[in-house]
Amino acid sequence: AGSYSSVTANVGTLSIDKRTVTLTSESGEKPYDGTPLTKPDVTVSDDGFVEGEVTDIKATGSVTTVAEGEVTNTIVYTEGTNFNADNYTITKSEGTLKITKKDLTINIDDNSKIYGAAEPELTYSVEGLANGESIPAELISIWRDEGEDVGIYDIHGKIVTTSPSIHFISGRKVLGSDVKAASMFDVNNYEITINEGTFTIKPAKVTVTADSFTKTEGEDDPTFTATVEGLVNGEDESLISYTLSRKEGEKPGVYTITPTGDAVQGNYEVTFVNGTLTIKKKDLSAFSLLWVSDTLLKGEGAYDDAFKAIVEYVVKNARSLKAISLISSGNVVDSFDNRAAWSSAKDSLRGRNLPFYSVAGTKDVNGDEMNYDAYLAANLNSNRTSFKDGSVWYRSFGAKDVMLVGIGYQKIAETDEEKERQDKWLAFVNHAIRTHKNELVVLIVNDYMDETGELTPFGKLVEEKVVADNNNVCLVICGNANGAFHKEMTYGEHKVAVAMFNYAADEENGLGLVRVLTIDRDANAIIVQTIDAVTGEPRAYDPMKPEEDSFRFEDLF
Repeated sequence: AGSYSSVTANVGTLSIDKRTVTLTSESGEKPYDGTPLTKPDVTVSDDGFVEGEVTDIKATGSVTTVAEGEVTNTIVYTEGTNFNADNYTITKSEGTLKITKKDLTINIDDNSKIYGAAEPELTYSVEGLANGESIPAELISIWRDEGEDVGIYDIHGKIVTTSPSIHFISGRKVLGSDVKAASMFDVNNYEITINEGTFTIKPAKVTVTADSFTKTEGEDDPTFTATVEGLVNGEDESLISYTLSRKEGEKPGVYTITPTGDAVQGNYEVTFVNGTLTIKKKDLSAFSLLWVSDTLLKGEGAYDDAFKAIVEYVVKNARSLKAISLISSGNVVDSFDNRAAWSSAKDSLRGRNLPFYSVAGTKDVNGDEMNYDAYLAANLNSNRTSFKDGSVWYRSFGAKDVMLVGIGYQKIAETDEEKERQDKWLAFVNHAIRTHKNELVVLIVNDYMDETGELTPFGKLVEEKVVADNNNVCLVICGNANGAFHKEMTYGEHKVAVAMFNYAADEENGLGLVRVLTIDRDANAIIVQTIDAVTGEPRAYDPMKPEEDSFRFEDLF
């Protein structure tokens, strides 16, 4: 073997470099949908791990709600038995996960009601809820602009709270740590848009129906009226304006009464319904007026009993006598302040089926004091048109072409003030008579003629200012003075019948008498007959002068 004098050994080194590993998890975001957002995949780059040393590499980040904010998508892995971290340079590039708000729209429903109706419930619908969630009603506040008049109002809405600590689960409000259930609603997960609605108050429907009327040819039209139905909230008919007119014509027949006005008035939509005016043909056959004079009721006793008998006779015989009215020429009571007497008169007339018309006598108004208070308060007269203080009135019976005009006791004017009043009531009377110029006029005057047939001073005033100037005045009747008288008076070609009677001074024989005045156009006459109301038979107060209680006026019309 050879020999070496020196041997040099060169020793080398071995080194193992670290493996470089880059782990990258994904980033992502999505609108809220109620489910978790995860991105578990991890990208391994560079040298990677030695096979078998690391397993189950994944990203564990998870986010479900907006409130969680931006969540790191954390990378995790499982280290094997042979894994040694010193062998690696590991870099993690971790992404982020985020939930954005989901668009949610609350559509407030349009709504309406009729003016005056109860307020309906305001409703809405929701678009964009996730995962079967629902918004509890208590979370949304809905209201409309104030106002109850007809018009259009905005309906507004708002979310009551956006506090992240308040949630609703299946409609139940829960707090804090209780919020762990599914189907949880959190307003913060949504970008909420509220579309407002409109609320319309529509007009209530009102009907104006013209009332129907009947008159007899020749009569003035009645005052037309209408019935308003449909007003709400206790509102008054004066809110609805309308006018009433009828088709022209005066012959017997049926005429339309038409209400007109604006179709919309304030909070109401108005419908107009026609009525009718029926004009009946005149009945000009004979008829009668039943006349009593100076009954002088006292409250009880013979005078009151006599008046009751008269009323009972009238009620029983009105149809057979073809009577249209019971009339009194004054002095119904014995004294204006006798309350019992006025009550007795009302009691006797209560329930009568025939109109009653009376003029005030001197006893009724306390003579020249002319105190009409008790006379008016008693309200014995049926419907008629009166002068302002009730002392003078008229009543047209158009069906018979006759009009009653009543002139109560009046003091002849002396002062300027009295003269002014006198002129006014005379004008009232003349206007009524001339307006009804085609009707026969019967004047009922308390103070017109005395027992000798002479006109009283007041009678002369009425004669001059009324009777002589109006050709349709055919009869004047009066009481007041004691006794009875009748005559005819002529004014050119105008003839007027005048009759007076008053037997009340004779309590034994003069009470209970009623005069039947039959007006017969065919016979051109007024037939007068005095009846005893107790027996129902004709009777002359003075058997020696029967002509004073049974007579005829001829050729008056």
